Amino acid sequence: MGVFVRLIPDSKIIKATEGFTSIAIAGCSGCANISMAYEKDQPISQITIDETTGKPKRLPYALLEQIGHLKKLLEEKGVNVTTETIMGMCMDTDDSEYAKLFENPSWADRLKERCANVEAFITLCCSGGVFCLKQQLGKDIKIIPGMRDAGTWQVLSVLDEKKEFVLIDRDKSTVIQWK
Repeated sequence: MGVFVRLIPDSKIIKATEGFTSIAIAGCSGCANISMAYEKDQPISQITIDETTGKPKRLPYALLEQIGHLKKLLEEKGVNVTTETIMGMCMDTDDSEYAKLFENPSWADRLKERCANVEAFITLCCSGGVFCLKQQLGKDIKIIPGMRDAGTWQVLSVLDEKKEFVLIDRDKSTVIQWK
């Protein structure tokens, strides 16, 4: 089961960014990506081949579409935009041994390094991701939620015929939406 989240309207997000000149958009490639794919009837992921390893990898299709959309809106207003995708924004670790063991440094450490000069973050994630981001980056940075919790889901996914996209099998998936 995952958290079903809904996008906050663009107009509210843009209004919340007024006065900032440098913003990062950080999106979760887990629940948020799946929720956007469900809402917009888009693929969850696009399958590509990693040029370094030659192995297939999944790109969070719905999330990247939304990040691109928001980035364009902000850049049209003269804002410098940095983007990041994170798998499981509601989870991170302060345990450096754990991170080394799995060759997965803390996403917060990566954000702190890559987004050191931003004035605010737009988050495309559940409330748990917003909380974790605030906890990891500190209370001095402005966090602008771009989604809100709206329910829960259990999603089964399938490959398309060409094996280029991961899709939601709507007949075998369940989304429970709160009022």
